[in-house]
Amino acid sequence: MQSSTKAVPGKGIVIVSIIVAILFALIILYAGYVINTLPSSYFTNLTKAYSSFPAINLTGTGLKGFLSNVLYGYGIVFLILGLLGIPFVYMPLSHNLPEKASGPALAIGIIEIIVGLITIIFIIPGILMIVAWYQIRKFNREMALQSAIHQ
Repeated sequence: MQSSTKAVPGKGIVIVSIIVAILFALIILYAGYVINTLPSSYFTNLTKAYSSFPAINLTGTGLKGFLSNVLYGYGIVFLILGLLGIPFVYMPLSHNLPEKASGPALAIGIIEIIVGLITIIFIIPGILMIVAWYQIRKFNREMALQSAIHQ
C-alpha cells in the first residue's frame, strides 16, 4: 500500500464518468418506458414497410415490445457499469489507494467503450474512465519511483 501526501489525480474524471454513465442509462430507460407506453398503432407504418420480407413477421405490438426490451436491457447494463465505478474505482481513490483503482478503471472503461459502440455519445464515459486510469497509473509510477529513490 502506498502512503502519499499528494492528492490522487483522476477523482474528478471518475466522478464525471460515473455520473454521465448513470445519466445515459436513465435516459435510455426512460426512452424504453416511453416506447412501451405508446399505442401500437404508431408502429403500423413500420410493419407495413417490412411486411414484404417473409423472414420478418412483426406486428405493431411485437415491434413495440422488442424496442422497449432492447432499450431496457441496454439501459440496465449501462446503469450497472456506472454503479460499478463507485465501489471499484471511486472508493479506492477516495481512500487514497490508487493501486487498487487502476485495474478496475481500465476494465470498466474498456467495457463501457465496447457497450457504447451503439452510438458515439455512449463512448464518452468509457473514454473518461480510460483517461482517469492513465492518470492513476502515472501517479502510481511516480510514487513507486519516489519510494525507490528514498530507500
